[in-house]
Amino acid sequence: QFFMEMAERIDLYSAVYGAALDFWKHGEVFPYAELDDGTGTWSRISILNPDYIHVKKSVIGDQTIISLRPDATLQRIVNSTAPSDVAMRKYIPKHIMQYVRRGQNIPLDDFNVSHLKLLSSPYDVRGTSIIVSVCKFAQADGMVNPLTLVKLGGEGEYRPTQADIEAFKNVLEEAQYDKDFKIVTHAGVTVERIGFSGATLDVSSDIELITNNLYAGLMTPKALIDQESASYASSSVGLEVLRQRYDIFRNMMKKWLERKIFAPICEIQDFFEYEDGEKRLQVPSIDFNHMNLYDMQDYIQNIGQFVGNKQVSLQTLHRSLGLSYEEERRRLREEVIDEAVFAKEQQILGGMRLSELLNI
Repeated sequence: QFFMEMAERIDLYSAVYGAALDFWKHGEVFPYAELDDGTGTWSRISILNPDYIHVKKSVIGDQTIISLRPDATLQRIVNSTAPSDVAMRKYIPKHIMQYVRRGQNIPLDDFNVSHLKLLSSPYDVRGTSIIVSVCKFAQADGMVNPLTLVKLGGEGEYRPTQADIEAFKNVLEEAQYDKDFKIVTHAGVTVERIGFSGATLDVSSDIELITNNLYAGLMTPKALIDQESASYASSSVGLEVLRQRYDIFRNMMKKWLERKIFAPICEIQDFFEYEDGEKRLQVPSIDFNHMNLYDMQDYIQNIGQFVGNKQVSLQTLHRSLGLSYEEERRRLREEVIDEAVFAKEQQILGGMRLSELLNI
């Protein structure tokens, strides 16, 4: 109950969602948890921009030093004399302001910061995004639309002012989508189309190849996205690979939440118990329901048979369906009581005279 209230207060779901988004987009994520010394709980979990993070790792061992490079906004707030920036400086710790004034990176305490990364090799310092083909996609998109260069003026006496340039820019914007638009002007205007081949480039074959590479890189069956030329059953192998990848990711998030978010707070709050005379830390565990990436009917039927054969517990069946076993048992008990009360009321009403019923 303690951690459910804390998760609700700091909006832990949004923090996990943001961490997952950054992980799959950039291949790494840097969550930063801020501690409230008064309550001994996390007050906020922020996702840091990986572009401003510097990670230094020792050659031997897993020890890393993570630091934050101040961005332009933070530098302006620290060094500016504007009243709004001066007011904002009250919320910045003094040691951080000292690092910014000296032009140094801000070291981040391992107690607060975490580094979740998708590794392409065990010795990589930073994560690698799986969206590799997007770079090629952006390149192809740039080749489809060549740059339009407009020159005003020339070697003669005509020298356009800034007002002339803005006026001609407005004229070109009006002419962009009008096929019958005519521009009548002098010889001091030149319009050029600068592209890789001087014209629009056909990249249809590149786009198809890129799309297939995205499917392969994401390990997503094509039939799952566009339902083209494949049945759902033929995609079962790809779905199983995708499910295993997501299982690995969920286990990583589970370990991060339990070790970096829950365990430190448990130590601060002194959540210990003694087992066989040994003091052990009580840390809440994260449990996920069944991942619905294949036919649920077959899955429910099979696990139902296991329950009938006493090979699987009812709690496992409830958890696989995304239901709470304790909550469902409580509801069933309430329904049984309500039905018994209703039956008793009917029995009593059946033995009452008409005059007594009219007086109720």
